[in-house]
Amino acid sequence: MDNLNVHWMPRTAPEDKQLLLAVKGAWPMTASLHRQRMLEKVQALFAQISSQEALQNMAMSEEHFPELSMIAHNQPSRAWPELLMMSDLMDAALNLIKWQQEGALTPQQQKDLTEAMEDQSLASLIESL
Repeated sequence: MDNLNVHWMPRTAPEDKQLLLAVKGAWPMTASLHRQRMLEKVQALFAQISSQEALQNMAMSEEHFPELSMIAHNQPSRAWPELLMMSDLMDAALNLIKWQQEGALTPQQQKDLTEAMEDQSLASLIESL
């Protein structure tokens, strides 16, 4: 099975973070592979919108996400996906995964996750942080 035609999410993360942390790929998933797939996902979400819209998303809530606002206002837009992945907010979300307890998803979970990921946007990803 082609791992890029399926999706995986960490079931050990809190429910409100699972879609945020969902990626293309299948179990077995490692922390380093997951981080790579997360970067690919974030890059794709940035590529779907204009740089002006990306700026608005990154700076949407300066009081709640000051780190992202600083990135948006002080760094070139081409660096935003990588800097978002290196942010304290994303790091905290990634650290919620308990890798020793993770595993494969059921076919129904796969189907539901694939449908949910189709609606994911950069704004919804940032709001989930």
